[in-house]
Amino acid sequence: MLINDLDHMKQLIQLMEFANLAEATDVVVAPNAGTVILFSDFTKNHILKTHSKPGAGSIFASGPIPSIQKMLTGITPLAGTVAYTKQIPGIGYELVVTAQTAEKYQGDMIEIQKTHNGASVTVPAKRISEPLKTFSTDLITVILLPTDVNALNTYHADVKNDQSVLQAIQDKECFHVATAYPGNPNIPPASEWNGKYVVLIPSVAYQV
Repeated sequence: MLINDLDHMKQLIQLMEFANLAEATDVVVAPNAGTVILFSDFTKNHILKTHSKPGAGSIFASGPIPSIQKMLTGITPLAGTVAYTKQIPGIGYELVVTAQTAEKYQGDMIEIQKTHNGASVTVPAKRISEPLKTFSTDLITVILLPTDVNALNTYHADVKNDQSVLQAIQDKECFHVATAYPGNPNIPPASEWNGKYVVLIPSVAYQV
């Protein structure tokens, strides 16, 4: 098998992290007073499902939730800025590249399904022979979006009566984590790729 014992251990840790998530939204008070960041179980589940193993995008080397939670305590959200980055050694593997970069690797082009805003999106992917470690990155990207009452009721219902959250929404100082992944902060949502980006699937993901 190409997947070694360490890889198995990392996958087990991620699955255990997913299984043990409490049904609660993290409410993080940003360094500037009054600004609140919400990190819902819905988003945690999305990150763990999408970014834990090759096949749908860039992936984390091990359970990412604690690293993201710690990163959020140091973010000061700014109007008009959605992508926030941090260097964390060995955080993961960057497997979404431009179509031009994908041409450098030999392999079979396929189509895969990704989800954006609850809708399925078909995007190109490429099975390649390079090992996973080739794409190691120390960069993590967290996407923050402004939170309104609709988003609060849909994804953060457990804190919909929290007065600090409601006040932050009223003051336009409430944000929520939309997703997080290793690598390039400039990758657009999958629905906007239009064939310009490709998901790389290293050999470890489909050969045993």
